[in-house]
Amino acid sequence: STTTPIPGSCWPPVLGPLVDTSDCSNVFPPLGTCTVRCINGYSGELAVYHCYDLTNHFVGSGPLCTSTTTTTTQTGTTTTKSSTTTMTTTTSTTTPPPGSCWPPVLGPDKDTSACGGLY
Repeated sequence: STTTPIPGSCWPPVLGPLVDTSDCSNVFPPLGTCTVRCINGYSGELAVYHCYDLTNHFVGSGPLCTSTTTTTTQTGTTTTKSSTTTMTTTTSTTTPPPGSCWPPVLGPDKDTSACGGLY
């Protein structure tokens, strides 16, 4: 749904379905600011947007939101005579936002963390 802002206030930024811009309603120029964040289930740095005027409305960038909820579980059972041992291994991976590119895989000695979630 779309809500019309109060006259004289900046229109909240439209940043996509992974970003919460609820703090950007009813903010007035020239010194207005709001903080945008990733929705639940996604992580990313907070981003501050500035409402300088009613021509450009909010100015800012980010956040880059990546999924925090993908989990892979492997379970195996070994039975010996009268005892049972169960081993469970759980690994978590980060899934980029829908429509964005996967970061490159360059090896454990390379940092590709800034490459995730790019469109």
